[in-house]
Amino acid sequence: MKKLVPFSEYYQNKTKNNPRLQAEIEASAARIALASQLIKIRESMGFTQCELADRLGVTQQLISKIEKGGNNTTVDTLFKVLFMLDIAVKVHFAKLKRKGRVLQFV
Repeated sequence: MKKLVPFSEYYQNKTKNNPRLQAEIEASAARIALASQLIKIRESMGFTQCELADRLGVTQQLISKIEKGGNNTTVDTLFKVLFMLDIAVKVHFAKLKRKGRVLQFV
């Protein structure tokens, strides 16, 4: 029987020689974090996905895909969503620090 290993160890073993896989995983984690924030903001403003979609002139399905973090949304679409939610965009580039997690902004 195989010994169970902690996820952090498994992740390090799988990605240490595969920077492409590591980049894909980290990009997915960033999309999910962004999606989570968008959901909180939309809900705090009292919008349903359908209402937000109607205001943007897109489908509810597109809003759903963005909020699931699985859609590779264009920057233009993201800015339109944020504008509709009265959210200012501040871009800040920071060095990534990897420490037992997928990524951590410092």
